[in-house]
Amino acid sequence: MGDLLQVESCRQDGVTVVVVRGEIDAASAPLLQSTCDQVAADGHVVVDMSEVTFIDSSGLHVLLLLAMRLLDGDGVLQVRRPSSKVQRLFEVAGVTEVLLPEEAR
Repeated sequence: MGDLLQVESCRQDGVTVVVVRGEIDAASAPLLQSTCDQVAADGHVVVDMSEVTFIDSSGLHVLLLLAMRLLDGDGVLQVRRPSSKVQRLFEVAGVTEVLLPEEAR
């Protein structure tokens, strides 16, 4: 069994930070989706993925939905410290123009 997903959110300096820990897969993606639904109207969201140990297309889908919702409202989604595995998935999926690391924006 993999690492259980943990998702927390808080406001820091006018930015909503969503900290994600563990594995994001089809079974755990609804938990991430629930948090993303709650923060989608916040305008500026940073998703800290430094402790994500696995992500599949289900997790990627959740992040892309959040990015599109934020962009529709003139907001922005930034991804903080994705691991090399997570960054590689972004590259292979061709979503690096939408899910850029925080320091690249």
